[in-house]
Amino acid sequence: MLDGKRNNDPLTIRSDTPLRRAAEIMNEARVGSLVVVDPDDSIVGIVTDRDLCLRAVAFDRDPDETKVASCMTEDVRTLPIDADLTDQVYAMRSIGARRIPLVDDTGVPQEISTIDDILLWTAARFSELAGTAAIGGRHGSLREPAGLLRELEAHVDAGGEELERRQAVPMDSLKESIKRLRAGLTGGQGTKAPWP
Repeated sequence: MLDGKRNNDPLTIRSDTPLRRAAEIMNEARVGSLVVVDPDDSIVGIVTDRDLCLRAVAFDRDPDETKVASCMTEDVRTLPIDADLTDQVYAMRSIGARRIPLVDDTGVPQEISTIDDILLWTAARFSELAGTAAIGGRHGSLREPAGLLRELEAHVDAGGEELERRQAVPMDSLKESIKRLRAGLTGGQGTKAPWP
């Protein structure tokens, strides 16, 4: 399951449903597949828009008389709902499928994982990383630590003597450390430690 991925609650259909109705459901929901279930909601197959075209339309089958059972794929590979991304991709690749149902402990479909959604999710993560890298230009994410360092320096300047007295923190040493950190943030850009 992918956090932040669009809702992929699986649409289900019975095997005795006419193909026209299956096509209407796919069109209305803007999806490319329906999970075929029995009366107990256990998976008995999957039917895709491609199945409708290649197994029904291509043979001029009557969409009002032909049932989903005649063109669905049986023996559907499933994964547990908590399957990680690697398992999902490997399963799809190993069976040459673009989608795989994720099921609960009783075999009831909970979600459809699709290769398209995995690709979109992955692209979004890379985009987020690129945005993070571009925030500060050359400084990247070092701007926030620099701000925190300024705040620390202000606190030390404002109450350093009291801090030194109560915590036994040597202020000269702390101020020197802040100075070195500042030099590292502005000069070394994090490529090396700002202290010897």
